[in-house]
Amino acid sequence: AKTAILIVEFAKVNRTGGLELYDASLKAAVLRFRAILMTAFSFILGVIPLVIASGAGAASRVSLGMAVFGGMLVGTIGMVMLTPVYFLVIQGIAEKFGGPPELKALSEDATEDSSQDATDNGDPGGDPVADPSA
Repeated sequence: AKTAILIVEFAKVNRTGGLELYDASLKAAVLRFRAILMTAFSFILGVIPLVIASGAGAASRVSLGMAVFGGMLVGTIGMVMLTPVYFLVIQGIAEKFGGPPELKALSEDATEDSSQDATDNGDPGGDPVADPSA
């Protein structure tokens, strides 16, 4: 789950940095790919002794090892391939109804600046605050 969160965070940073949605998602996946595979394969290789177990109780160890080995292998491949796709779909829907992230950030800054200007000009509509320098 943490690796998927990192892919999405990198994709969001790339997207707000000006990249297209597809390019941001692809760049994030490529950037995190090596770290994800190193972590996953170290765990998968650590389970191999369970997969090749022999002796007393080997049947339970082998069945547990095969389940963990296969689950991690399928889960890692699925996560690396599907997380960027999920980001593309969900972020695409969000931008379709809410606008691109750059425009939202600019419009929020503009409304904050206009509300600040109204209070700075002595507008009676603002909150009355005592001036400490007076």
